[in-house]
Parts: sequence; C-alpha cells; structure tokens
Amino acid sequence: MEVITIENIAIIKSKKLSIKEDRFVVIDIDTGELLDDGRGYGYKSEEKAQKAFNFKNHYYHISQLNKI
Repeated sequence: MEVITIENIAIIKSKKLSIKEDRFVVIDIDTGELLDDGRGYGYKSEEKAQKAFNFKNHYYHISQLNKI
C-alpha cells in the first residue's frame, strides 16, 4: 500500500462535475489518480476538499496534535 502524503496531493477544479457551479476534487500529483471526489459530487471549495481529505486520512493540523 502506497503512503500518500500532503505533498503528493492537489486540489483541482473538476470540469466534469462543474456544470452549474465549480466543484473540486483531490488527486495524486504523481499518478493523476483521483483520491477523493466527495461521493461523485465534488466539493464546493478547495478548502472543503482539503478538510474532508485530511479528516478521512487522519491528517490533523499541527495545533490540534498538541491537544490529543
């Protein structure tokens, strides 16, 4: 199983999902593989895509790690 790091991902606007409004997905930069598309709907903002990906993959902000 390949380890995915924050440095290997990109949030991009999906042309396919952005019909009425912009939708964003998470991809692997190295392979171009789609990692998260919000159950096929995409995310309404880049920030929401990043937060969802981080939550699903247990990546936390450094300030939150001190609270654990």
